[in-house]
Amino acid sequence: GSAVKKLGVKMDVTVPGATLPVGSPAISVAQTPTPPPGGMPQSVCVFVRIRPMNDMEKRDGTELSFTAVSEKELTAQKPRVQSQHEWTEKRWTFDSVFPTEASQEKVFLRTAQHLISPVLEGYNACCFAYGQTGSGKTFTMSGTESSPGLIPRLCRDLFANIERDESFQYTVKASYIEIYQENLKDLLVPAGRNEGLQIREEKGPQGRGIFVQNATETTVTSAQDVLALMDMGLRRRTVGQTAMNDQSSRSHAVFSLHLERRNQNDAEGLTVRTSQLHLIDLAGSERQSTAGTAGDRLREGAAINVSLMALGNVISALTSERPTHIPYRDSKLTRLLSASLGGNSLTMILATISPAQLNFEESMSTIRFADRAKHIRNRPVINRDPKAARITELMAENQRLRAYLAQCTCGVGTRALRDMGVQTASVDMASEAGSVEGGSGVGSGIDIPLSPRAGGGNPALAAIYQEMAQVDADLA
Repeated sequence: GSAVKKLGVKMDVTVPGATLPVGSPAISVAQTPTPPPGGMPQSVCVFVRIRPMNDMEKRDGTELSFTAVSEKELTAQKPRVQSQHEWTEKRWTFDSVFPTEASQEKVFLRTAQHLISPVLEGYNACCFAYGQTGSGKTFTMSGTESSPGLIPRLCRDLFANIERDESFQYTVKASYIEIYQENLKDLLVPAGRNEGLQIREEKGPQGRGIFVQNATETTVTSAQDVLALMDMGLRRRTVGQTAMNDQSSRSHAVFSLHLERRNQNDAEGLTVRTSQLHLIDLAGSERQSTAGTAGDRLREGAAINVSLMALGNVISALTSERPTHIPYRDSKLTRLLSASLGGNSLTMILATISPAQLNFEESMSTIRFADRAKHIRNRPVINRDPKAARITELMAENQRLRAYLAQCTCGVGTRALRDMGVQTASVDMASEAGSVEGGSGVGSGIDIPLSPRAGGGNPALAAIYQEMAQVDADLA
């Protein structure tokens, strides 16, 4: 008993006369505690990126309204014409604030890189950019050839981790969906054959959750495969020129990676874990007066604003003191994001803003959205078949209990394993017999029968024996 305690072994009862080899793993008769149902609450991570002034803002001679004062704080300075009301300067705190000079690499290292390990472990994750049109969302998410954004950098590191991991087999598939005026389009197939997609939901432990029916899912084996699909999809995405942006995104784009992980040589699929990584570039909110839109651009802008308003309503409902109905079904965007906002996902939001007073109202709207979003609580869990997980857990518990019995030097453990048909090393039964409480024939070399119920008279080993019998029954 004292040797067990010194080794830090957790047991419900002590084993008289039993010792364990030094360095043995801790064995517990009690079951390992499991996390609460539904996973642990996890707040949405919110970051703010302030882009540099563009040429139009420089020509206008506008002053700065937003400044990063630390790694997590920014200040908002009201224009002079508005400074007579309410407040003149305010500070806001987020998970990170990136100043105008922040590099793409720095933004990635402090944001999306932290999603890679959880995704490989089987957690769902989502990262999306939100902000006014022309505030740098597409540049942040996709970047350029010379300055790649979060998506290509994340894919590069994701596949680098997969290639280094020899313990598991991975299957990765990619899909690319556009939401244009509340219509879903598949960006991985040519125009004319990419419409008519519908959002569906599969509930239950083995269901897919929210998904887009008939969307193309292409198997990818490297970051180069992913980038090729992204490039193809970006060429098919709807863009247009406005007064604020020559290449304004006129649709929301959802790029998704679907991962499956299993142990090597797992033919039965008992160790399979699945995860989804959604990388979303939202179209920007815009005012007709500043964007100068008309005709098709005006109708596109109206549809964009309606879906973003629905997103804002979902955020407000999720962060209210007494949330009742969450209006996920008010738009295709919020329906797709329903698991990422308040559900089973690790979620990051990058709010992009202009620093100029010229765009003060639009930037303040983005800041208010971001400030509300950081109060959302998700419940991410590892995605695996619960039946397969239970079988794996029972098998592991069985192995731990057998290992414990094999390490006992009192002899009872050896006989217990022998009763179960487990081959053990030869031992001096005569010397062992004397250490068993209630044993007979001490020193006579006579094997003492071990009853599963009695455990050889040892209550600790009897408890282990009974638990192993239950585990075997459950596995059967």
